[in-house]
Amino acid sequence: MRGASDALLDTYEAERRPAAQHVLALTTQVFEQDRVDKDRGFSRRGGETFQLGLGYRDSPLTRDCRDDLADDALRAGDRAPDAPCGPIRLFDLVRGPHATLFAFGGTDAPASERFKPVRVGRPGEQGDVIDVDGHAHKGYGDRGLFLVRPDGYVALATEDPADLASYEVFY
Repeated sequence: MRGASDALLDTYEAERRPAAQHVLALTTQVFEQDRVDKDRGFSRRGGETFQLGLGYRDSPLTRDCRDDLADDALRAGDRAPDAPCGPIRLFDLVRGPHATLFAFGGTDAPASERFKPVRVGRPGEQGDVIDVDGHAHKGYGDRGLFLVRPDGYVALATEDPADLASYEVFY
């Protein structure tokens, strides 16, 4: 990553090695299954081979500062959900070399040179984008701050804007 700090670069192996090991194990499993069942042809590839469920919850780059979350709640380290917000999609806002801060539920989205702040409002609320059909709130929840890395994964999930100041990975 051009311009990345040494501290950020030092986390690369710790985060990517488990993902690479998982992909290698999955590839080996699929290869072995195809080899054993060679008369059937190639096995059908499932959703796991698309790697959309890949996450980094245990990465040194992620921090979730919220308590008492539902089992299916979005967490730091998960792939950030996309959603339509009127004429644009959340992924359109994440695209680029910057981190993006999504603020839901009237939570303050402080200005910063480290990330692009985006307030996501419901119809009738203030916001940089309006979640017309509620898809963004369904994916992220009704309240919170979600710092999304340039690669589309949630780096920090919190309800307290002060947590952003102590999260220094993107310096």
